[in-house]
Amino acid sequence: LPSELFDQARIDGAGEIRLWWQIALPLTKPALAALGTFTFVATWNDFVWPLAVINDLKLMPIQVGVTLLRGMERTGRNDYPIAMASGVLMAVPPVIIFFLFQQYFIRGLTIGALKG
Repeated sequence: LPSELFDQARIDGAGEIRLWWQIALPLTKPALAALGTFTFVATWNDFVWPLAVINDLKLMPIQVGVTLLRGMERTGRNDYPIAMASGVLMAVPPVIIFFLFQQYFIRGLTIGALKG
């Protein structure tokens, strides 16, 4: 962030807390929204950590379940409808998160295009 913004706010009498809440935070919202969305998607799609830590199949996340369903074709049990439905359910939360924060992505893309 440009230091001129903070200098001008200090000249106007803003304190440190006001600098962060009214200048820094609004300008970094697009970056924070992108960071939060990417972190959520990376955590949501995590497969190895739950597989290594959780022993009970009932507590496993859906990502592990879909992978285990894919591996059942070797045993002769093909549950393709369940695997496909699970895949759709697995994709819904990241899509919802993206649509909730879409305005911040678009604002972050267009903020550099403004001149003056």
